[in-house]
Amino acid sequence: MEENWSPELQTLEGHSHWVCSVVFSQDGQLLASGFDDKTTKLWDPTPGALKYTLEGHSDSILSVDFSQDGQLLASGSDDETIKLWDPTTGTLNRAKSAIRNFVIEGPRVQAIVKRLTVTEGQVG
Repeated sequence: MEENWSPELQTLEGHSHWVCSVVFSQDGQLLASGFDDKTTKLWDPTPGALKYTLEGHSDSILSVDFSQDGQLLASGSDDETIKLWDPTTGTLNRAKSAIRNFVIEGPRVQAIVKRLTVTEGQVG
């Protein structure tokens, strides 16, 4: 083994607090991370470049996930809301109140994204 070998592939820097959730988009082109600093960050994982910092929650981000089609990114927070973002622009699409226990205890918010995006991409 080479002397300078490391199992670390890349370090993404940009958060000042704990990382609570990380997920790749289905196509692997984006990486989302949710943090204790109340922000979600979207990254281009190949160069490790930060694309967007998504702000709007008033408490820690507990879970992030992409919709199956990659058109939405959901962030679930300890502020008892789920926010749906457009990952191509970094803009807020919709916000919904959430059941606290589901957001806190659920490992991912995919089930909520699926439920909220059933009707022609409109949140009901």
